[in-house]
Amino acid sequence: MCNLLESLPPPKPASNTTSTDSTNFVIVPHTGNGRVADKTAFPFQLSKEGAFETYKEIRLEVPLGVELFDVGRKELGELAAKVVQYESPIHVEEVARRVREAFVLGRTGRRILESISDALEQVGRQGKVAREGEFWSAH
Repeated sequence: MCNLLESLPPPKPASNTTSTDSTNFVIVPHTGNGRVADKTAFPFQLSKEGAFETYKEIRLEVPLGVELFDVGRKELGELAAKVVQYESPIHVEEVARRVREAFVLGRTGRRILESISDALEQVGRQGKVAREGEFWSAH
């Protein structure tokens, strides 16, 4: 197995600003007649001060040539925990998407989702993250 964590750079936020105490909202535009204008959601965060900020996704980087299924469960759990700690609360499918994007994979299939779910369960038992239904939060 590859020791991925030793070769990983720190995660890059989407922007240079961060909010330490915020509540996540998803803003969806409406047409005015009660229907959603577009199925595309616009994620925002409302900071403690009440100002809106663009939701920030973590950008994981892994060394070139490393394949997702060559990574050990422990390292995969650490990657998933980094996502949860940066973006929590976050749905398990979004955690899987962030990890698979780091490995430049095109879609999140059943095998990837199961691997990430198992890895999250492991780091959850270690107390690093907590599960609430299908969502995960930082401890």
